[in-house]
Amino acid sequence: MTGSRQRLPEDRMLVEQLRLQLGNIGSSVIPTLVVAPILVWVLANERNVLALCAWCAVIVVFKLFLAWDARRLLASTIAPEAVRGQLKRKMVLNLIDGAAWGALAWAALGTTTVAGSVLVVAVLAGVAGSSMSSLAPIFPVFVVFGAAEAQVLSSKLWTMEDPAYRTLAVAVLFYVAALMGQARNGTRAARRAIALRFENLDLIERLRVETEHAQEAHRAAEEANLAKSKFLAAASHDLRQPIHAQGL
Repeated sequence: MTGSRQRLPEDRMLVEQLRLQLGNIGSSVIPTLVVAPILVWVLANERNVLALCAWCAVIVVFKLFLAWDARRLLASTIAPEAVRGQLKRKMVLNLIDGAAWGALAWAALGTTTVAGSVLVVAVLAGVAGSSMSSLAPIFPVFVVFGAAEAQVLSSKLWTMEDPAYRTLAVAVLFYVAALMGQARNGTRAARRAIALRFENLDLIERLRVETEHAQEAHRAAEEANLAKSKFLAAASHDLRQPIHAQGL
């Protein structure tokens, strides 16, 4: 495995990590399109309906943009020398996405029931957990997403009067920190899988080359054997000519 990492440059590894992460985005589109409107329907009241509708519109439009952008990048060739720029761009987009999800707390908490507040925190915790699995191929991308969501959510919880919400704000930070530990393990697993895939491709390529060499050697041996047979036939014919003439 160490040898395969040496053969695979870091930028090439990042390209494969980025493509793996981009491929995970499509699976989050439908849940977002379903969950966001449901949250508005459940949590909306006279005090927060405008804020919730604005939040829902931002979340849906941004998720559709991320899905479109991912398909566009996957359909193109990501050059290894340009992958670090794409990685920085990806981090900025997920920073915005995480902050947008965390903004749900500012739109709903304090203006809804206790059950609604529990629903908001539970949904944001679920979003962070699902994002951990989809963004884990590139650890820094999940870090900025999780940190942005946790910071926006915790800042709202900290401003609320009930001390229990402040305790919950601290718990949110510990929860996201635990997710980051799991995401780091996911990144390592993804890198090992990518390195193993390229090692297998290298082995297949070497086997193909060696097979071609063996086939060429086999063809050369057959040609040499045919040439030897022709030479012996010609020599035998030449040797029989004098004997045949003497017999006549």
